[in-house]
Amino acid sequence: MFEAIQYYQSLAQRFQSQLLTGPGILIVLIGLSIWLAGLRWKKVLGALAGGATVLMAMLTFTKHTGSVLALASAAAAVIGAVIEKVILGIFAAAFAAVVVLIIASSNAPAENVTPAVEFYDTDEYDPENITADDFISGYSYPMFPDYEDPQTIIPAPAAVEITLKMAGHFIDKAQANIATCGTASYACAGFAAVCMVIIAMALPRLFIATISAVLGSAVVFLGMIMLLLYKGSAPINYVVERPKFYALVFLAMILFGSAVQLLLSPPKHKIIQPYTKDEGDDK
Repeated sequence: MFEAIQYYQSLAQRFQSQLLTGPGILIVLIGLSIWLAGLRWKKVLGALAGGATVLMAMLTFTKHTGSVLALASAAAAVIGAVIEKVILGIFAAAFAAVVVLIIASSNAPAENVTPAVEFYDTDEYDPENITADDFISGYSYPMFPDYEDPQTIIPAPAAVEITLKMAGHFIDKAQANIATCGTASYACAGFAAVCMVIIAMALPRLFIATISAVLGSAVVFLGMIMLLLYKGSAPINYVVERPKFYALVFLAMILFGSAVQLLLSPPKHKIIQPYTKDEGDDK
């Protein structure tokens, strides 16, 4: 898996600059807003959580085209903006369950796969007909020999195609791994989901602040990765080389973002109307 991520990183470093700089800056700004102002952006947060919940569930357990995923996510986003508190609870429960399943599936024995170079040098490789299922069944990840020249700038259409195919590969791998999980793993996932629902009901403000801090931190990291790729850096390598350090940074961002939201967005106190004595009370 890491080899595939490194390969994608080597291509992404040469994506057309407009695909990394402008969107990267915009994503960082959106992430900062969610990170520090989630309690004030409940409707927006609910819309994002609704779309993400449906997208996450469909990508984990089903196979659909991009148009179906987009329509389902858009409909869920509209619903999430209306009933944001309920959707945020569902999102947290689904997210916790999926994380547990992914962690459990990561302990499964690795499959025997054909090395990428050997496979792509054989006559079996047909770039026009190969599908993601071929990679899951034993072949390696998608490769794009036409764009491997370090001096080649990859245009926008090719960059989108590369990203979609690599994303499809990673999603298929995750689905295949999750399918190998046993009953105990699904039981743990269910328990984690129930715990999230209980926390959401018991401590709603703290729950929403924490969820928005998690989402905002993740979005900021994504934007920073895009900007670092534009600078020719290898951010994914840095994260893999020092996972504990970046995990602590991520945790610190969550704690700081949650605290700032709770301080800057105090709970609204109910206004108690003073009691006025009616004329009929004396009678």
